[in-house]
Amino acid sequence: MKHYRIVPLSLLLCCFGWFCGCATFSQSDYAELQGEQQCEDGQCEKPPRRWSEEWYEQRTDLPATARQKYKHGKTWPPYPRPVGEHATAMHLYHAAHYWPHPYNCQDIAYIRQVQETQISNGWINATTLYDYHFDLETQQLNQSGLLRLRWILEEAPEHRRVIFTQTAFTKDISNARLHNVRMAAVAMVGDYNVPAIMLRVTRAVGRPAVESDSIRRKYLETMPDPRITYEVESATDTDE
Repeated sequence: MKHYRIVPLSLLLCCFGWFCGCATFSQSDYAELQGEQQCEDGQCEKPPRRWSEEWYEQRTDLPATARQKYKHGKTWPPYPRPVGEHATAMHLYHAAHYWPHPYNCQDIAYIRQVQETQISNGWINATTLYDYHFDLETQQLNQSGLLRLRWILEEAPEHRRVIFTQTAFTKDISNARLHNVRMAAVAMVGDYNVPAIMLRVTRAVGRPAVESDSIRRKYLETMPDPRITYEVESATDTDE
């Protein structure tokens, strides 16, 4: 005749708690398991029952990585790691099963943020009127500046349509540039269609169109002749 030994309920609870990521049971853990009220500073609050949906929801944001501990005067491991309560076994399985989620989402968001910053800086440069767009004496827009202004007003996307003006050496010249740009924009599209116009502390990017045209013309004028000559021989009929 076989004899069967009944396993105590506490042992079963300890094994189940170890499986769910809880190594030991403290008095507060046992109270949490039973759903008993915990009183602190005279205020009693009934915690959610352990392994209930509310209990898992409270721990859903815990990182799945190893925890940093302090032992014998040292931190283990010595490099940054999360501290605090360990993630549950169910959440660890979820992290391992769907790896690299959610870290791939964070990487994608970071790359998109960097790209948006680069795109925004590029549009700011494209919609900036630099020193060479103004006449140095009158601070009026020259022909190149007027063409650039019309391109901004007509071609730039609406959410990028901001007219930036490079600041000058003095405040008076900068204000004169703003006034002249506004008057030129009003003459082109009307008072109600003028976008925002603001000063920008920056350096000139590129070079004036006159200088680029002069360099191109000099290059074409000084282009050397081809060194390999080609002569066309006249075709003659020969009888074999």
